[in-house]
Amino acid sequence: MTGEVTQSLLVHMQKHGSMSQVQREERAMALAIEEELSRRGYNTGQVDGVVDGATQTAIRTYQSDAGVAIDGKVDAELLASLRTAPQETMARREMIGQIQTELNRLGYNAGPADGTFGPSTRRAIVTYQSDMDMAVTGEASERLLTDLRDTDRRGAGNDEDDDDTMAPAELVQQIEDELTRLGWDVGTPDREWGAKSRNAAREFQTKIDVPADGVADRELLTQLQNSYRRGDAQSIIFGLAEQFLQNMQTE
Repeated sequence: MTGEVTQSLLVHMQKHGSMSQVQREERAMALAIEEELSRRGYNTGQVDGVVDGATQTAIRTYQSDAGVAIDGKVDAELLASLRTAPQETMARREMIGQIQTELNRLGYNAGPADGTFGPSTRRAIVTYQSDMDMAVTGEASERLLTDLRDTDRRGAGNDEDDDDTMAPAELVQQIEDELTRLGWDVGTPDREWGAKSRNAAREFQTKIDVPADGVADRELLTQLQNSYRRGDAQSIIFGLAEQFLQNMQTE
């Protein structure tokens, strides 16, 4: 007996009769926990009082963030922790907002720069730390903000005629379109700078003999657009075709 409200328990109850008072109370608790987690930015999946995999992941992530025992239990202690845990201080919210802004500007989708530390921000931090060969913690800190600001932003903000009104998503879209036209696989162009897009950018940068940092910035877009003018596009595509044929012959 675990006392936890799970999908299998709900299905069993639906098949073998209505829920008892205790079971209704347990489901109400699970629902309240999901609502609190969702309010804090944790993805619980559907907020329905059913503890599935998404809810368990959200619970464990919150427990890790809160520095409490990571047991995934759905109980009154967890609900009390969620309801009494202090909200982010103004200074921390400001720091998180700046981190989100920097991540978005570098092509990592951290979600809105609103100072709320949610799953999108955590995923963006983890991806950035992995790309930069840093310790992968997924945590927001002043050190991370400094690292983000020090990250190479070749050409960013140096051109007075540059259109600074372009949103990061629009910039990513243009870069993905250019990479696709040149023959690189970015997956589904979705205006998000994911692993496939980043790897494609690095391959392109290696091909034209520039630092292969894979950063989605205006310098990369300019390099892609200029490749047409220099005739690089044809040589790149021919090179990819030759590589494809060689791979076919060796298989």
